[in-house]
Amino acid sequence: MYCKNCGRQLPVGAEFCKECGEPVQKKAFEKERHDDSRDQKKDPEEEKSPIEQHADIIKKHGVFFSDDEILIDTLGSGFLSSVIVQKEMMRSVLICSNKRVYQKGKLFWRDYRRKIIYSKGEAFVYIKDITGMYYEVAKPIYRFGVIGIMLLLIPIGLLIAQEVSSDIAEIIYVMCGVIFFFTLISAIAYYATKEKWFVIQHAGGELCTKCNWYSTKSISRFMKNVSIQKDLITNYRSKT
Repeated sequence: MYCKNCGRQLPVGAEFCKECGEPVQKKAFEKERHDDSRDQKKDPEEEKSPIEQHADIIKKHGVFFSDDEILIDTLGSGFLSSVIVQKEMMRSVLICSNKRVYQKGKLFWRDYRRKIIYSKGEAFVYIKDITGMYYEVAKPIYRFGVIGIMLLLIPIGLLIAQEVSSDIAEIIYVMCGVIFFFTLISAIAYYATKEKWFVIQHAGGELCTKCNWYSTKSISRFMKNVSIQKDLITNYRSKT
């Protein structure tokens, strides 16, 4: 609140301005305070939890097959909007409801040679038909072998350099430096090219997704939530 006469900021509850003596108009003060409190109210969308916001997107774009399906969890929620709304297919998103698990975006599966291939689209599986889930980290073993050989060559080269003339030793030291550089590059490539796969096995095959960009914690949470829904469905069917 500011004085209408001199512009000095007034404390809350002030009846007059100490600077110029101008009396405070109570109605104007109450209106300004009401306007400030109204402006500070949060947008209802901002008050929603992430799972509620995701549920709104899924419902709006008709992802679920049944109107009574409830969103339980998502894997790849950071790409949910781009995959569902913008139809961007470079990522794979898994969506778990109380009835099915949906996969949208990039689809992966193994051919008859067990080689991973992919396409773009969508797939789903009934939770009651799920037989198992697992995730694994596939590391390129050949890179690990190359790193091991390079690390072995460096100390051998240093030992040889001590037994030869200085001219040849300098060449060997340079070669050891080059080998160390390529070893470092290979180590970085080794960790960069390792692939993390999450697989849902079911009666008709499996849903497979590359999840390098998902944390282990989020994968474990998704597996747990799918398992809980599986148990609920199984227990309900056994009682009926």
